[in-house]
Amino acid sequence: MQRHKKHELEKSSKEKELFLQEHKGEDAKILYECYEDFNALVNRYTDALHVKLFSEESDYMYDSNVDAKNRARGINPMSEEYQIKTNLKRVSLGFLPLAKDGTPNDGDKTQAYCKEKILTLLCKKKIQ
Repeated sequence: MQRHKKHELEKSSKEKELFLQEHKGEDAKILYECYEDFNALVNRYTDALHVKLFSEESDYMYDSNVDAKNRARGINPMSEEYQIKTNLKRVSLGFLPLAKDGTPNDGDKTQAYCKEKILTLLCKKKIQ
């Protein structure tokens, strides 16, 4: 088993233990399963929103060999027009512009932003 996967399982196990200690009763296990399902749903919607809002962060995945070599040298293969448009959008949303090579400068902040948007949407909407 990969170290990362093992770490995630241990973390999940501890989280479940703490949850079951906090929520006593017969329905605690069912409640935890619902909690896990809800988290999975939030993560799925977060990823979908992130791809739509910040597609530039995964552009490198579609690099040709030449583009990948240029990016490694610090040369951004994106058109200048696209870079300007993308950086204006990022700055207007409160994030740093992309680095010279086209990679994000502010780590996972855009992912956290998307998760906050999804949670806000889910919590503010009334279920009918």
